[in-house]
Amino acid sequence: MPILYRANAKTEEGYPGIPRTILVDASHGAESLWVGHLEIEPGARVTTHIHPDTEEAMVIVEGTLEAVLGDEVVTLGPWDTS
Repeated sequence: MPILYRANAKTEEGYPGIPRTILVDASHGAESLWVGHLEIEPGARVTTHIHPDTEEAMVIVEGTLEAVLGDEVVTLGPWDTS
């Protein structure tokens, strides 16, 4: 995979009102990895979804995020990863 620069990355609306910048995906040579940058404003939601053929991890940089894992809701804070 080549060196990728955020300045060259595509930003689009990933979920209503939530811009996402795609940093790594199949178009960059990844086989099962997706890396993106999302800035989620307080009160915004990312719909519950799964990625059956792609690995994904979330790293919370600032603030908190409630994530649903199975039947459990967990609260993540800065530098927590799910």
